[in-house]
Order: sequence, then structure tokens, then C-alpha cells
Amino acid sequence: MPDDADYSMSRGSTAQVAIDMEYLNSTDKQYNVSYTSSDGNVLTIDSNGLITASAKGSSTVTVRMKKSNGKIYTMSCRVDVN
Repeated sequence: MPDDADYSMSRGSTAQVAIDMEYLNSTDKQYNVSYTSSDGNVLTIDSNGLITASAKGSSTVTVRMKKSNGKIYTMSCRVDVN
């Protein structure tokens, strides 16, 4: 998931968030990841990063990754549901 990207999905479809560790330049495999949607009416995202498109509109998906050394990365992208 590149930061600040835009994606589109059809209502009723699902997609899996994928984090590119090379993009983050990270070799640390010990981390905690959380996922949020800015509008749960448009799409939901579970604790494993599975997005479900529920209704027409736009929502921002945010991924927060906290590494074992305490460093935090945050990435987000807009998802349009049609």
C-alpha cells in the first residue's frame, strides 16, 4: 500500500491490504499493525486488513505499524466505492 494512493472498489467487493516492507525500508519483522477506515458506512476493515466495500462513497484507509523499537509508521490511501 503506497502512501497517499487512490483506489476504487465495487460495492460488495473485498480487498486485502498489503504492506510493502521494502517501501518502508524495514528489516524488523516484529511489529504491531492496526487498520482503520474514516467512514465505516462506506467500507470496513478488519484486524487482518481485509476491506469490505459496503456503500457508495469515499473513505480513507489508515494503516499504523509500530515496530519493536517503538518507531511508528502511518500510511493512508483513499478508497472510492462505486
